[in-house]
Amino acid sequence: MCAYNDETFGTYKSALQESMLNQLGYTNVATGTSDLTLENLVSMEPELIIYVTSDRNKAMDKDAKDKMEKNAVLENVPAVKTRKS
Repeated sequence: MCAYNDETFGTYKSALQESMLNQLGYTNVATGTSDLTLENLVSMEPELIIYVTSDRNKAMDKDAKDKMEKNAVLENVPAVKTRKS
């Protein structure tokens, strides 16, 4: 995940992330798209969220994890519920 802003977020597949997740026994649900809604995140039911920071999203990245964990819409997302985000 990248660029989380309380309403939308982006995802992408990279070989490094894919390899890391596979080594840990996870499957990447990222579709390579951006501007996904929170409803998309809820329906994906991720067990783990890896948030990738970048200079271009620096303002959003600063508070992304806290905002995600405090967002009532996401409270039942497995990764948020177990604080694996």
